[in-house]
Amino acid sequence: MRCILAVCDILTQIMREYMEQSGTPPTRIERLVLGNKTFKRHLYAKEIRDILTLPAEGFKQFDFSLMYKIAKEEIFSFLISDIPTRGWGADPKYNECTIGDNIERIRNCRNALSHMAYPLISKAEFDVQFTRFIDIAQRADKHLQTRTFEQKIQQYKTCFLDEEMKIKFDKFVEEARDLKSKRVIECNEYENNELPIRHLSFRDNKDQLWSLTKTLSITFINLQ
Repeated sequence: MRCILAVCDILTQIMREYMEQSGTPPTRIERLVLGNKTFKRHLYAKEIRDILTLPAEGFKQFDFSLMYKIAKEEIFSFLISDIPTRGWGADPKYNECTIGDNIERIRNCRNALSHMAYPLISKAEFDVQFTRFIDIAQRADKHLQTRTFEQKIQQYKTCFLDEEMKIKFDKFVEEARDLKSKRVIECNEYENNELPIRHLSFRDNKDQLWSLTKTLSITFINLQ
């Protein structure tokens, strides 16, 4: 529970503040997203709904996945000008310290979390994960000139888990479950095992699907 709270609450908030650092008006980001048909095709229905909240709420409703998707897109490069040393999607080395490098560290933590055998995580693994979280928080405090993120991570590591935190945890788990249920590929399984690109379709729960005799459903599990 503590690992999930640290990642979904604090590390996601770090990403929000990185996205806000450029000072770009949220209305401009909304217009750019909705006006780019190519980029929109890569968004899920919920992500489009979250985009529509930008003018009123900024990035408050955005999860890390959506912010990362925007940040690495070339047309939004003005949001994160301090890009990863090795490029988006690459693992940074310890001494690589750009904002983009720290975003990649957050992405790696989220992906690692999705593969953990929670709640059977060992004490050793718990300590390893929180060492990574604290490192990210320390770097973010320097980037954003704050002193809050490391303290908040330390609190999640040691504090008493009250009812409010349990409610927050349940909310994060439910949101992750809902998102995974929508990220399904429906593909036609042919007798010759060949799968032309035109026969792939992405499904949202409310979208109509093609009528196929055989389908193979693949659920995306990585949080990226």
